[in-house]
This record gives sequence, C-alpha cells and structure tokens, in this order.
Amino acid sequence: MISISSGSEKGSGVGLIEEWKEEKRAKDKRLRDEGKKREKEGVVNRGKDRGMGRSEILEMKKGFEDYEEMVSDVEYVLGIDKGLARCFVMDREIRKVIDMMVSGDSDGRVDIKRMDKVEKKMEERVEVRSEVVLEVGQKEREDLKREVGAKGGRTYGEVLRGVGSGIAEGEEVTGKIEEERMKWIESSMEREKRSGKVVEMIMDSQEERSGKEWKKEEVVKDLGLAEGAVEKVEVKGNRVKVVLKDNEVAEGVVNKIEKGGKEVLGGGVVEVKRNENWVGIVVPGMSVERWEGKMEEMKEMIEVENNIKLMRMPRWLANDDRRKALGLKSVGVIAHVARESIRVKLVEEGMNWDGRKIQVRRYVEEKELMFCTKCAMVGHNWWQCERKRLRCNICAVDGHAGWMHRCERCKVQRKSCEHYRKCAMCGKNHTVSEAREGNCLGVRAEMMRLRSLNY
Repeated sequence: MISISSGSEKGSGVGLIEEWKEEKRAKDKRLRDEGKKREKEGVVNRGKDRGMGRSEILEMKKGFEDYEEMVSDVEYVLGIDKGLARCFVMDREIRKVIDMMVSGDSDGRVDIKRMDKVEKKMEERVEVRSEVVLEVGQKEREDLKREVGAKGGRTYGEVLRGVGSGIAEGEEVTGKIEEERMKWIESSMEREKRSGKVVEMIMDSQEERSGKEWKKEEVVKDLGLAEGAVEKVEVKGNRVKVVLKDNEVAEGVVNKIEKGGKEVLGGGVVEVKRNENWVGIVVPGMSVERWEGKMEEMKEMIEVENNIKLMRMPRWLANDDRRKALGLKSVGVIAHVARESIRVKLVEEGMNWDGRKIQVRRYVEEKELMFCTKCAMVGHNWWQCERKRLRCNICAVDGHAGWMHRCERCKVQRKSCEHYRKCAMCGKNHTVSEAREGNCLGVRAEMMRLRSLNY
C-alpha cells in the first residue's frame, strides 16, 4: 500500500529547505564579509609598512575599486577585452587632465596641484625608504646584474642567464670564463701566500708560561730565526700566533718544532700548525659497492699514492638516501687538501689512483666565497677592490664602511639593528655577512659563477 504525504508534512519539508537555504545564504554572506575585512586589514597593514595613514590607504583602495568598476563597465558595454578597456579608461582620464590644463579650469588646477603634492610626498617617502630595509631592492638587483665577478670576466647577469644562444656570444662568454678561471687561481694563490706565513703554537694551558705576553725579540731568539724574519706576534690565552716574513720560513719553523723542538718558548708546546685554507676536490666514479663504509682505507690509499695529506675523511658527493633512490653504482667522492697549490697541481696533472692517473676537479663550497668589506660585494677581497667609495655592509649606504656604521635612532654601532638592515647585493632585509644564510641573489650568482669555473 502506497502512503501519500500529507500537506502539512509537505509544507514542513519545504519550510526546512527554505530555512536551510536562508542559513546558507547568511553563512556565505558572513564568510564574504569576513574575507573582505581580512583583505582590508591586510591592505592597511601593508600600507602602514610603507608609512601611510589609514585614511590615505583606504582612499587609495577606494580609488582602485572605482577604477576597476569603470573598466568593467567599459568592457561590458563596448564588448572589448579588459586590456583594451584599461587603455581606453586611462586615455580618457589623461585627456580630461589635458583639457583642464588648457581651459584653465580652477577646479582642475586645484586637482592637479593636489596630485602634484601627492606625487612629491610619494617621492619623498621612496627617497627615505631607500635607505632602510623596506625598499624592495629592485635597484640593487639590477646593479648586481651589471657587476663583474672578476676583472675582464662575466657580469652576474650573464652568469644567471648562462652562456649566450648565439655562437659569437657563446665564444665571448667562454673567453670570459677562461679569464675568470685564471683570476681565481691567482687570487687563491695570493690568499694562500698571505695565510701561509702564519704559524700558530698552542701551549699546554696548565704550563706556567702559557699565558705570557711574548715579545717579538724573544720569539725570534727562541726559534733561532734571523733578525727581521718575524713580522708580528699575537698572544691569545694559550695560543701564540707568529706572522713570518714568507712561507718558506713558516714551513721551516713548523718542521723544526714537529721534529722535536716543542721545548721552544720555554717548553709546553703541544701543537703547532700553519694557517691553512682547506679546499676540496671531487674524485669521480668511485664504486659504491667497493668503498661503502671504507673511507679510512680510501683516505690512506689517496695519501700514500699521491704523497699528500687529506685534511678530512672523504665523503660521498651524493648522500645515502639519494644513492639508494637512484640506484647509483658509482659516485664521486669529496676530499679536502690543505692548500690551493696542492689542488691546482692535482687538477692539472691528475691524481694517482690504483696504478693510473685519473682526472679530478675542484669542489666549490660556500666558505670559499670572498666578501669585500670595502664595497659590501662578493667575488673579491678588500685589497682587490677597485671601488673608490666605501659602502656599508650593514645598511648598504655609500660613504662609510661597516666598522664605521652607527644608528642615529638607537645609537647601536658596528652592528645591525631593527632600523638599518639592508643587503647591498639584493636589497633584502639582511646584512652582507648574513647573506650566506639567507636567500641572497648575490650569493647565488657568485656560487653559480665559481661552480662554472671547474677545470
């Protein structure tokens, strides 16, 4: 037997549906209103970041909404696309301004004066903001792309773009890469020469004489060196750092102490070492099956066959997860040697391995990046800088260096604060010294440049 719903049941069902629709409309309206409110507050907050008042921000927002409504009307009425509608509206508004200027309409002149004041105010704001961290950094990024990493080499714009598509342009860029490669080797050898003259002796901290303030004459006499062989002596706690005239003298001092001369400086020398900049090489095509878990054996084999000392335990170029995921059978190995001269020799002449010569290449790490404290850029040191004016590595303003920086608001000196933090390379809210940790365009471009110099 078929039951038929009564009129009252039917009416109650329709009533529930209408009630649900009404609730849904109210809910949708509430969500839209909340969204608009959040959007409005977001606009206000962003405007405050630019130093604008709330009324000024809302006036700007209302003006934009009116403009969009006008464009929408033109698009619908004339049946054209939005881009053409925008052009039409802009053209019409420009013609209105020109007509007002020509006709000498007083209201129009008032409007123009008001617009002129707003433009001047915006220009002043941009000028002030360009010195602090809120500047977008477009100018810095464009300037960076015109900078060259090495004299006679590529601009960073060419580095980021890669080798040119045309044959002539490609040949030109290849020539610049060769020039950069030679400059890099010269610069690395110069750094090695500078740092190789420094010998550090570490004293036993329990010894009575470990904290003595050694004089240069005493060190020269105690080490049996000729007069004038020592340029400077620095003592920090139980560490005595001696800067010698050249690398040969430094090497002689280290050899003398290592061969039984640790009684120098009154005894108590537990370690002696030269100031070295460790650099990496990549040994390609090592069998994963053969050398997995046997890095100590590999290190010893490389050292014995090449008569060198590796400063760290070798490690795979690809980590364990990547090797397993890709099913790699042979992977390059990263090894570190003490000096650039050793790396240059291994790269140019090849490395002895298992009775044969194999070709190795440079491994570039971020610690090899050079930061200039004079111009706040990457790619060179302060003694190589050709820029005439100083530029701060904290606030990116010309006319002073980072060690001269001082905030006039909070009186902080020689370090960043909440008022002044800006990268000279990308314009972002970090100092140049913090650029290694952040997503800095200058650091990325320099790392790309260095890695493209592998020879």
